[in-house]
Amino acid sequence: NYDAELSALMKRIQQDISEERLRMALTHRSFLYQNEVISNVDDKDHYTVTGVSDFKSAEEINQSNDRLAVLGLNAMRHFVTEYVYVRYPNLRSSHVHDMINFFMNRDGMVNIAHYLGIVDLIRSKILLYNPVKTRIISDVFGAIIGAIYLDLGPLEARSFVQDFILVQQHGRDFGDIIKIEHPMFMLTSILTKQGMQPLEARLLRESGRATHFPTYVVGAFSGDKLLSEGAGPSIKTAKIAACQEALLSYFQKEFRSAPLPSDHDDYMAEEAIKIDVTEIEENDNI
Repeated sequence: NYDAELSALMKRIQQDISEERLRMALTHRSFLYQNEVISNVDDKDHYTVTGVSDFKSAEEINQSNDRLAVLGLNAMRHFVTEYVYVRYPNLRSSHVHDMINFFMNRDGMVNIAHYLGIVDLIRSKILLYNPVKTRIISDVFGAIIGAIYLDLGPLEARSFVQDFILVQQHGRDFGDIIKIEHPMFMLTSILTKQGMQPLEARLLRESGRATHFPTYVVGAFSGDKLLSEGAGPSIKTAKIAACQEALLSYFQKEFRSAPLPSDHDDYMAEEAIKIDVTEIEENDNI
């Protein structure tokens, strides 16, 4: 029973959105064609339709998730961006982009959709094991966020993103998420801007110098302050590793108590928005 499955899905995601909106979020536009074969699908979700052009009603044609996916994915990007920007104030702009791309990864959305049992409820004429399955499933995931945004407001949509998207960071090495280039130069620049003593690398310990597999441990210092340690098969690589560790420690400092801009958003449900149609029609600028 599809209706019962929809109710069960709402309980799993803990969101009381309308069944009509949820059904729309789960409907790929290919489902709205009848009596034809979908073919020539590419990795951008473009496809051709062959056979009889037997469309459903105009009302039903507008029930695909295309618009909801655009809304939801952009809302998701907004919530992710403000979270990264506010919680990690030491990140450079390139690292902010790295973290946003990590959270917005479509493969990650697909994994969450499988975990929540969303995939089995997707209405699509394109089989979900072909090359475009990632895009179709992640668009459905985004459309569900869009449905939450419209029915329950941005704060509930943000809560959903926090519960299922932002938690992906837990247990991940920060160095796997952001890319640090020229760590010695970058660390030197940061120390200078903060008025600290210049970077100095000191050999702390070593082993196997006379073997084929030597190991050197270098400390990155600012004056007498040890910033970090790094190990490598040469003093140079150990120095780079020490600088990179110091930068990771600096960049991943998190301000958990910092309020997010969207904490203060006032929201009016779509049904509560009163529009004076006559005023719009009389306005030449619209």
